[in-house]
Amino acid sequence: MFVVSAVAIAVACGSGVVHTGGGGGGGGGSGDGASDSDAGTGTDAGTGTDAGTGSDAGTDAGSGHDAGTGGTDAGTDGGQDGGTSGDAGTLQTIQFPTGNSDWQFFGPQHGGPQDVYDAAFDEGGNLWVAGGTEGLFLLRADAGGALSGRFEKFGIAEGLHPYGWLNGEVARYMGVPDGSPSDKNPSLTATPVISVAGGPSGTVFVGYQGKPTCEYAWNWQCAIAPCTKRNPSTGKCTEWGPCQQATPVSTWGDPAEYKSGDADRVTLTSGGISVVHYDIFSGPGIVPNEIGGREKVCSVHRIVWDKAKNAVWFGGNHGFAVGVADGPNKPTCNGELNCSTVWEHSHPAISACMVDYDLSTSYCPNEQAAWLTDAYFGVAIDPSNHDMWMGGTNRSTKFHSGGGDYWAAQADTEGTPGPCTTVTGTCDRWDLWPDNMPEWDAQHGVIWVSPLMRSTPGARTPDYALDDAVSGIAALSDGTAWFGSFAHGLIRVNSAGSRLGDATSRLMTKNVSAVALDPRDGSVWAGMAWGGGITRLGSSTVNYSSDARQDSSVTLGDKLGWLPVANIQSAGSGTSRRMVAAFRPVKDVSGNFILPGYTGAVAIYKGN
Repeated sequence: MFVVSAVAIAVACGSGVVHTGGGGGGGGGSGDGASDSDAGTGTDAGTGTDAGTGSDAGTDAGSGHDAGTGGTDAGTDGGQDGGTSGDAGTLQTIQFPTGNSDWQFFGPQHGGPQDVYDAAFDEGGNLWVAGGTEGLFLLRADAGGALSGRFEKFGIAEGLHPYGWLNGEVARYMGVPDGSPSDKNPSLTATPVISVAGGPSGTVFVGYQGKPTCEYAWNWQCAIAPCTKRNPSTGKCTEWGPCQQATPVSTWGDPAEYKSGDADRVTLTSGGISVVHYDIFSGPGIVPNEIGGREKVCSVHRIVWDKAKNAVWFGGNHGFAVGVADGPNKPTCNGELNCSTVWEHSHPAISACMVDYDLSTSYCPNEQAAWLTDAYFGVAIDPSNHDMWMGGTNRSTKFHSGGGDYWAAQADTEGTPGPCTTVTGTCDRWDLWPDNMPEWDAQHGVIWVSPLMRSTPGARTPDYALDDAVSGIAALSDGTAWFGSFAHGLIRVNSAGSRLGDATSRLMTKNVSAVALDPRDGSVWAGMAWGGGITRLGSSTVNYSSDARQDSSVTLGDKLGWLPVANIQSAGSGTSRRMVAAFRPVKDVSGNFILPGYTGAVAIYKGN
């Protein structure tokens, strides 16, 4: 699949620079404590749809601190392993429309979950559903492709594995063997199922939400390192050699927190399921300036399986990663390059300033400088060359991994800002809905983007309205792609990041939460983030929405049509096409279900 060598990862996330990003859930904003997106760009740790409030993941829209509560709209949704939803008594089950053979609908009345984060078909036609705290759900397909009509449910007791393993110094400190579970009391309440992608027949890739502070819970630090260079004027050390002594293991954090979440490969067996876990981290000595190890990506919002490359891609809270699709469990590997089945992580991060400053008279204070990256909901394969389209809250990229070298693609995406004359550097780090200032210009050099530079022009206080907030990507065979945004609509770009078209005016709203390509006719499906249904864009525009919408061409019913669309995925090709949409209940910023008070659902389209 990928070229792997003993060369360390070229770009580190440490080196004394604070990385910002969504906490456990990678919610709506940039999670820098002062820059979480407002209601216009919030991402609900899975849908970006909190009925206009912005971030079901963290605190209220515009208040930042996505890292604080991390997107756990669990807690109120059930107990250990999900079970039955704690809100089941207050939610109304949707009575689905009848009489339209183009659509099939499934919900709790079919044994499904109260809340639906994602849904996908595997190659055998089985339908898998991410049910949050209630677990992973399955509708089996028979030999003719017909679905059983009754869901099966899988949770911790059946083998789901939303946590990594203990190894090395941490395992010795805790007095357990290498490969021991990092969480003695795992639960889907703490780490709900939030994404799925179909694999080979009977196989699904499953993404979890990490615990609230998982992105920042790993706290390995160097206690003693030799000074190799000093400032001649002050005598202060400016460069250090290799670490000679780390801080005590007891200060490194709680592994049940920083190793929570990540992803599984789940395969049906004669007696249930078998599970392989993808522990998304780098072990000791792999990443420069993070030589103790790196634990950042823990919540997996989107998953894409690349069958031809035997790869599975994860869009996470802080960056994106890739795993070997058919790799085995590696509980004692400890993130080493010679044994790991995961390469992590990359991101088109930008140089940012945590506070505002006047660029004409001053510069960003050193102590306020930060790398800014958050919430990758956009993940798609370029079918022409197997490069990856990746879209995040702040920036997007074309990840040139199709040739097999992950590290070279990472270097392209994370190049130093500057004038771009090759395929490296800022050429592969795109601001699709531009900020008020670029990352670099000839007058200033590198510009550390401040909160107001990412906000509405003329705003007196930051609103982060210019964050891209990418929600999904549909890749086309000609090397272009459609990018949807929780805040800005739907645009088409080429492989250099240049805008080719804008379809926002054809949508019911500009708040797009999901994008998918129809494999049969090439139409683009866009789900609405705050209710309104789905717009299908081809030679004509079709709206699948509520009876109450006068512009609706085809109805989803007067309840389902108002629910947020969590994701849309396609299955099949030619005449066998099926589009599956996941609809979520509407919640407030605390994760409580609110009006209209209806459960989530799955809708499958197989018409013309």
